[in-house]
Amino acid sequence: MRVALLIVLCVATAHAEPITEPQPIVGFRVRGVTKLRQRTLGFLAHLEKGELVSDASIPKIVADLISSELFKKVEVTLERAPGGVLVLATLVDKHSWFAAPTLYLLGERRAVGVGFIENNLAGYNQKLLFYGQYGSHESILFLTYFDPCVSGTPFTWRFDIYGYRRILDE
Repeated sequence: MRVALLIVLCVATAHAEPITEPQPIVGFRVRGVTKLRQRTLGFLAHLEKGELVSDASIPKIVADLISSELFKKVEVTLERAPGGVLVLATLVDKHSWFAAPTLYLLGERRAVGVGFIENNLAGYNQKLLFYGQYGSHESILFLTYFDPCVSGTPFTWRFDIYGYRRILDE
């Protein structure tokens, strides 16, 4: 029993070797209670494949991920891999969406509506805002979509849709 325990401790210690010399990043891995995609991890951590990192880089990577305000908890480790290291992030997401109904009553004017906000659409750090209202005199439709990193490039993409209907009864 003692020999087995000693072997387990030796194996666990062997895998926990610190990475003191900068190594190139060969990939990203995401674990934990999160919907974040692996390609988005590099964007949020301001890292690219081939960039040199070591254990000394971990506090900066953690700070960059926390500054996105998408996660309750962030843990980052570097794992040795053929040709370099993998950046392994264990994440716990914050609640990323919100929906609410609206009601407007003023004299003869009445309206009902609904609003929806998503801050991490499909795990790609995309933003979506929707508001729709149908009323007796005025109706509104508002939709905004924003992608801060189109397919992993530094380009952003945004579109807005506005609709407005008004009935004049003068």
